[in-house]
Amino acid sequence: MGEILKKSFLRGILVKCINFFSDAFKQSAFRKIISAVSFFFAVSGTKAVIKRYFDKKPLFFNSVFYRGIKFIGKHAEKAVDKINSAVSELYNESFLKKVFDFYKSEDTNDKLAAAGIFLMIVSLSFLVFSVVFNKNGETRIFMSWALFFIGILVVYAGRSFEIVKQSFTYKAVKYIIELVKM
Repeated sequence: MGEILKKSFLRGILVKCINFFSDAFKQSAFRKIISAVSFFFAVSGTKAVIKRYFDKKPLFFNSVFYRGIKFIGKHAEKAVDKINSAVSELYNESFLKKVFDFYKSEDTNDKLAAAGIFLMIVSLSFLVFSVVFNKNGETRIFMSWALFFIGILVVYAGRSFEIVKQSFTYKAVKYIIELVKM
């Protein structure tokens, strides 16, 4: 592949153009002006002031406050790493991980049915707790019924997934997800 590119017509034109503009710049008045300006800047007082006052390591790196924050951050990082490893170990041995692994191993039909049943249970418990705690707003009631009917639709979609795959909505959502993944 490299040999084909080395001998290609497009590469030859590109190299010739780069060489032409490079040689033209080397002989141009613009380069001479830039060289003169950079020489005068190098020996000027402005560069000396910039070098003396602005081109330094910031003073706060040596402050007690900065060193204290850096010390605390280093030890907090070690503590957080220990907490993270402990939580990961607890999660790996937990019932929740087993449920998620089982859920991942199921096919799409069963996943959708389980998600729909979960939505229905959440909506009914939301409705019951709204009544028990005397929070009977219309919004809460409508929201719980809407979640319940969405759950029914998701269960139905799980049971007839092949029909759902043929629908325009499914194909549009799948196409949008494919575009986002790119």
